[in-house]
Amino acid sequence: IHQALEPTVDGDFHVPPAEGTPWQSKLVSFELEPAGARLGQRMEISPGDQLVSVVRLRFVDGAPMCIERIRIPAAFVPGITGRDFEVGSLYGLLKARYGVAARDAVQTTEPTVTDAQEAALLDVPLHSPALLFERTTRDANRAVIEYTRSIYRGDRYRITTRLTFPD
Repeated sequence: IHQALEPTVDGDFHVPPAEGTPWQSKLVSFELEPAGARLGQRMEISPGDQLVSVVRLRFVDGAPMCIERIRIPAAFVPGITGRDFEVGSLYGLLKARYGVAARDAVQTTEPTVTDAQEAALLDVPLHSPALLFERTTRDANRAVIEYTRSIYRGDRYRITTRLTFPD
């Protein structure tokens, strides 16, 4: 699968699928939890603030492609359900239902290997090469609306980056 790092047409910041290969999602876990000190600091909220914490498995052409661990401040998404993370665009849902629009995101990518749980979910051998994507997304007011850590299979993924140079 060949992918390019750029926003999708519907405004999502996830890496768009190759032509003709839509993403499908399966919920692994959905819970509310306090942010705690570390996530509270990263998301610029109080450690006692509630987060919607989701793990979902993403598929392309029926094969597991990545594991996403998504955290969203619960105050932004009252009434959101696990099913909401299995259908459609997450950023589209945030904007349409909750009036929360993603403005920009900082995403880092680094090589890693799978642990036992990741290997089982992705159907790869233990310690298989993988890519770790870590993204913090903000709205127009600079509030952190999402923090996501994703593990992508290294054997089915390639990144293409377009560089533009000044004249």
